[in-house]
Amino acid sequence: MKSKFWMRAALLAGLGCCLSRAAGIPHFNLDEAVNAADLIVVADVKQIRHLGPGEPIQFRDEMLQAEEYSADLSVSRILKGPKLDEVSVRYALPLTPVGYRGLSRGIRMVFLRRDKNEYRLANPYYSNFPATFESLGEGASPETPSQLVLTNMLAVLASASTSSSDKYEIIRVDYALPKSEETITALRKGLSVSTDTGLSEKLQGELICVGDLSQLPGAADLLLKNFATQNGRDWLLYAIGNCVRNARAIPMLERLLSSPDNIVREAATQALWHIGTQAAVPALVQKLQDPDEKVLFYAVRGLSDIAGEYGWGGPSEREFHENQQKYVTHWQEWAKNRAQ
Repeated sequence: MKSKFWMRAALLAGLGCCLSRAAGIPHFNLDEAVNAADLIVVADVKQIRHLGPGEPIQFRDEMLQAEEYSADLSVSRILKGPKLDEVSVRYALPLTPVGYRGLSRGIRMVFLRRDKNEYRLANPYYSNFPATFESLGEGASPETPSQLVLTNMLAVLASASTSSSDKYEIIRVDYALPKSEETITALRKGLSVSTDTGLSEKLQGELICVGDLSQLPGAADLLLKNFATQNGRDWLLYAIGNCVRNARAIPMLERLLSSPDNIVREAATQALWHIGTQAAVPALVQKLQDPDEKVLFYAVRGLSDIAGEYGWGGPSEREFHENQQKYVTHWQEWAKNRAQ
């Protein structure tokens, strides 16, 4: 299994939310969220009231003390469920941080379930997202509740009026968005209207991860000229190293291979490994001369995957570290024989 870019743990630790017991937070699944809800609305969450102590909440094998809340929603759009103009919601949040999230004020897309005569949050982890009254424009014709939810999420990314924090809240579940033209269009629109440098870098990386190679030249310029913010740099390197799979990216990756920065060359060589076609061989062979061990490792792994030579598959990172010269020499000889 191909390893992730070596800085991934540090990057995710920096971007992630530090919740003491939230390591088990499930991923957001759009279809499951829609199916679990009886009512999905785009609404103005006008007021949230703290009602005091509530009934304890069972979390795994524990009973956690909780606080009870209520909120009034002025409904503007129904994505699933009965037509309502106003909705009152009650919910509880444990005092111990476990990743549960309550409602936020403002224009929100809210997932609710019917509980006897009142509505409750349908999912304690993902009960609501930012929303906008704008649409994606022509070409967006959703029909099912899942399509409506997706369109509303993408509209937040594309809008010039939603805030950076709203967009980041959608990006937090980027893995749930399809790698489709609709997603690419929304991300491009968001990038075109962004005045937030950090957000722009994030959107560029997101586009690279959904296969938009048109973002590579701009990302390469930021990295080679050292113009990116530190978080943006880490994210763009991660996106290039882990998401690029198309051989058409090789010319741009070759630009990055010339960087004096080891980490930039590592990301570009890792991308060549992931591309894994004959077109990547010349650049991978060139990197067998690199002074950086990680660059050498990715070059050796890329050549071993492409050649499929018996007995020379892999190696693991540990095996390569302990026998680096053996592997580098073998693939240098392989390249020399191949050229004859």
